[in-house]
Amino acid sequence: MRGGEYDSKAIAGVAHKWDQGRALAPGEFSGGKDHAVAWLKRLGFQVEKLI
Repeated sequence: MRGGEYDSKAIAGVAHKWDQGRALAPGEFSGGKDHAVAWLKRLGFQVEKLI
């Protein structure tokens, strides 16, 4: 999936599964896009823009 563009919440939900053993449920998202972007970058994702 390299080079694709994906919704940050969708990626965060799946990345959480890889990092913590389970995907995030929709009601578990908090902190807004800035928090999700920072977390995804720490996991090695390249985040190019916020929409």
